[in-house]
Amino acid sequence: MLESIRIKNYAIIDEVELEFGEGFNVFTGESGVGKSIIVDALGFCLGDKADQTIIRTGKDRTTVEAVFRITNSRIKSKIEQIGIQLEDDTVIVRREYDTSGRSKVMINSRTETISKLEELSDVLVDFHGQHQHQSLLKPKTHIDYLDAFGNFTKELQELSETYHKTLEIKKKLDELKEVVSQKESRMNFLKYVIDEIKNANLKEGEDQELEEKFKYITNYESLLKGLSEALESLDEGEISTISTLNRAIVSLRGIVRHNTSFDTVLNRLEDIMSEIRGVVSELSEFRDKLNITPEEVEYINQRLDVIRTLKRKYSKNSSEELLRYLKECEDEYSRMVTSDEEFEKLKKEYESYVDKLKKLCLDLSNKRMRKARELEDKVVEKLNLMGMEKSVFKIDFKYYKDENGLIEINNTRVDVNEKGIDRVEFLISLNPGEDVKPLRSVASGGEISRIMLAIKSVLADVSEVDMMVFDEIDVGIGGNTANIVGEIIKSISKKTQIIVITHLPQVASKATTHFKVEKLIQDNSTKVMVSKLKQEDRVYEIARMSGNQNEAGLKYAKELLGMR
Repeated sequence: MLESIRIKNYAIIDEVELEFGEGFNVFTGESGVGKSIIVDALGFCLGDKADQTIIRTGKDRTTVEAVFRITNSRIKSKIEQIGIQLEDDTVIVRREYDTSGRSKVMINSRTETISKLEELSDVLVDFHGQHQHQSLLKPKTHIDYLDAFGNFTKELQELSETYHKTLEIKKKLDELKEVVSQKESRMNFLKYVIDEIKNANLKEGEDQELEEKFKYITNYESLLKGLSEALESLDEGEISTISTLNRAIVSLRGIVRHNTSFDTVLNRLEDIMSEIRGVVSELSEFRDKLNITPEEVEYINQRLDVIRTLKRKYSKNSSEELLRYLKECEDEYSRMVTSDEEFEKLKKEYESYVDKLKKLCLDLSNKRMRKARELEDKVVEKLNLMGMEKSVFKIDFKYYKDENGLIEINNTRVDVNEKGIDRVEFLISLNPGEDVKPLRSVASGGEISRIMLAIKSVLADVSEVDMMVFDEIDVGIGGNTANIVGEIIKSISKKTQIIVITHLPQVASKATTHFKVEKLIQDNSTKVMVSKLKQEDRVYEIARMSGNQNEAGLKYAKELLGMR
């Protein structure tokens, strides 16, 4: 509910601060004093378009601040979904507009955009009169009114869950269809890769081993010649190092038998001989390894050619990476072999959910149609009470074709969303012989307010907003009809805060909080003053509104106010 509003430099308002009560709040005053300016200022604060004419003459900016207290858990949830955090169940909206055309919006001390303010406005308040916030004029909201009247919360929840689950499965199915459509070519490719790499009979580290052998092969002849010459010099030649050392050692051994002073030299020669024999052994072993046949050379070249081709072809750096890639291809191929089963299983699940969704949509549609007839009768009954006896109120149902729709009805695919297949719109005819038409094309401000009042009175227990504003609701009515309108508003105000601007004493007398608007001229300047009336002051205001402030008028005012 709206707790308070502070208006500064708006139109002819200098500065006004008002505190509202729960239930029925009313603004009254002489014609032309600016009662509607209060509502206009609230509309500005909640996102209405602005221009420089709203700024009080001689001032550089206008500021309006409204404080809302939110106790309805459903509305709290909607506010949080918009992205606004409540502070102690309070929303404070402040909007400024200056002569340069700049607008500033603050919601709970945070700067926000006009679009977010408009979203918040739709949640907080329903304006009925000459404002753009009239939810009744937005056909997309009509289905919500009907669903609220039918109390279809459970049905809508199940339908919404089924709809989103169907979409989820459809997405998976579409992705799998894409896989299946490319399956044959992909599987052929995978099979080719698997066969090619498998037929290569790769081993981990094989490429490195072969590369080392290839280095040897490349220098084979020069290595073999060098090793052979070295071995011939050291051991295999007629005059080799080993044979020469051996003769020297034999000679020294003969000398040592007679003169032991040559022992050290002999030992050194024997160590040299042992070292050279070790070198000869290593060189012989190395030469033996180099003793590769032409067949082996051809094999190494062929294997390297196979491995190098595969690495280049599949952008891999080693035989290990090729083997890992082989495993990945085998796993993918295996999954694709079983994808047909998955596809059929998912397809059956999808068809089951589509059938369920269709049944839920049709069941809810039938329930809506039955409730629509009931709502039509009740709204017409209320309109008759409010002086609109010739009105015809109808609720129109449509399906929209959609080639990509999830469900099919009578061989035609239809658009469906989380609320079902129905596209609902309220239609009305205000005069005999006229066809019913959309509300926005036939109703004036006062008429739309009364139509909204009729609907809201029927839906009083399931209202989706915490506050309603009615301007021009009394256009064209009076007498007993005015009294009935007042009673209806009073009844609704038990559930929802209502702000009304009226000229009718019958309506004003039903309010729980009464504001009087006056226009004063001081020092060639016009300004608006608003005062909250006490009960005794209300008597005089109601009498003034009835056009008779004498004793009889005051008595009539007291009767309207329920005073003795």
